[in-house]
Amino acid sequence: MNARVLIAAIAGAVAYFLLGWLVYGILTPDFYAAHSLTQYYIGLEKMPPNFLGIFVAGFAYTLMMAIIFGNWANINTIKNGAIAGATISLLFTLSVDLGMWATMNLYGRWIVVVDVLVNAVMGAIIGAVVAAVLGHKRSA
Repeated sequence: MNARVLIAAIAGAVAYFLLGWLVYGILTPDFYAAHSLTQYYIGLEKMPPNFLGIFVAGFAYTLMMAIIFGNWANINTIKNGAIAGATISLLFTLSVDLGMWATMNLYGRWIVVVDVLVNAVMGAIIGAVVAAVLGHKRSA
């Protein structure tokens, strides 16, 4: 793994963390609370959450994107990064959320729909950040 991929992953993880705070902490917590059954499973959610764990999880996700973009797909423009990021995030979230919805009594169907769309938008932004760092030309 080269330094540019690592730096792109770190930049993506910072964007992911900040977007998560904005989206899940500020914009949509009431929606998720209203469409989740976690209030019936006392102790299931950590309050407050482990923010280091959240950051490391985001780093793992953006490292995956950076490796795919930088080493295999040669994605290094904001537009292509946004498209690839949205596609990867949409499909990954759809897989996870549908699996959780099908096997557990934690989510209503609207969480699956909204969460997939929210993650596709977040993935587009994160993918754009990762690709922008990968495509950044150093000035001499």
